[in-house]
Amino acid sequence: MKELHCSQFLKLLEIMIKIQSFSDIITNSSSEVFVISTDKHAEVAEFIKNVCDLFGVDMDEIMEFDSATETGRVGYNLKHKKGDLIIYSTGDNTIPGVIMQIIEDLDWYSYLPNIGPLNIKNVTREHLG
Repeated sequence: MKELHCSQFLKLLEIMIKIQSFSDIITNSSSEVFVISTDKHAEVAEFIKNVCDLFGVDMDEIMEFDSATETGRVGYNLKHKKGDLIIYSTGDNTIPGVIMQIIEDLDWYSYLPNIGPLNIKNVTREHLG
């Protein structure tokens, strides 16, 4: 994977925060889970670590990574398949909104030439409460 420089990343991004509920306007008031359909877990984790570093956040303090060992559900409605990458926030309000938005849009960013092929087919996010 190519090295991602902060200045390159900022030039590539135009961030628009998506609001999923009224509480998002006030605060991120819940824990989060993301399901990412990819076979490049290490590369995705490295990219997210670079993003966290860019914003001065310790990735290990705000999220945990897991690999789905079987097809099923996480949270209320979020489906995953065997082999999907699952990212959990470590608690309520731990992942800054801008980082959540970047993770949620990884399927789009993965096609940018300076980031490299992350082979992401789909990214879904759910509030866990």
